Amino acid sequence: MFDKEIRNYIVTHEANLPFPSQGGFVGLAKTFTYANASHARVYGVEANYVQHFNEILPGPLAGLGVSVNWTWVQSNYDIRPGESSVLPSTSKNTGNAELLYDRAPVSMTLGAYYVSRNIFGVSNSAATDVWSQDRVSVDFGSQWRITQAFSLYFNAKNLTNTALKFTEGRGDNRVIQREFYGATLQAGFNYRL
Repeated sequence: MFDKEIRNYIVTHEANLPFPSQGGFVGLAKTFTYANASHARVYGVEANYVQHFNEILPGPLAGLGVSVNWTWVQSNYDIRPGESSVLPSTSKNTGNAELLYDRAPVSMTLGAYYVSRNIFGVSNSAATDVWSQDRVSVDFGSQWRITQAFSLYFNAKNLTNTALKFTEGRGDNRVIQREFYGATLQAGFNYRL
C-alpha cells in the first residue's frame, strides 16, 4: 500500500489557439503548455507474486516459473476550477503476467502487459481532454550465456502490434490518433570486462 501527497505536480495542458496571419485569422493551432497543479494525492495497492518451480518439476522443466504483478492507483488533483480528475498518465490499473524459464545457460520470458486508460492531455473542458486508451501488449526476451563474460540476447517487443490510441472527451468513441509501431526486434551480445 502507498499514499503520497504531491505539491506542484507538472501537468500538460492542451489548447487550440488562434493562428494569425498577415491577412487576418487563419485557423486554430493546437498548442501544448505545462503548468503546476497546486496539490495532488495518489494512493493505491500493489501485489506481486513470483514462483520458480525448480523444486517441483524434474529435469529441464525445473527452470520454469511465473511472475504476476498488479497495481491499483487512485489519484486526484484540481484539473480546472471546481473540477477534479485523475493525474495525467496515471492508469488506475496496470498489470503484467510472465512465463519464465531460467536454467543455465538459457533465460527466457514471455510476458503480457496491461495498462488501463488514463488522461494524457488536459484541455479547457472535459469534452476536449485527451485520453490514452487501455492496451495489452506481449513481449519476449531471451539470453544465452556462452561464458561467464559473454552472452547473446534476442528480444521482441509488442508482438501483438498493439495500437497506442488517443481519444477526445470522457468516452472512448472519438478517436483522434492511433499509432501502430509493429514489433521491435533486438539481437546482440553482451561482454563483461
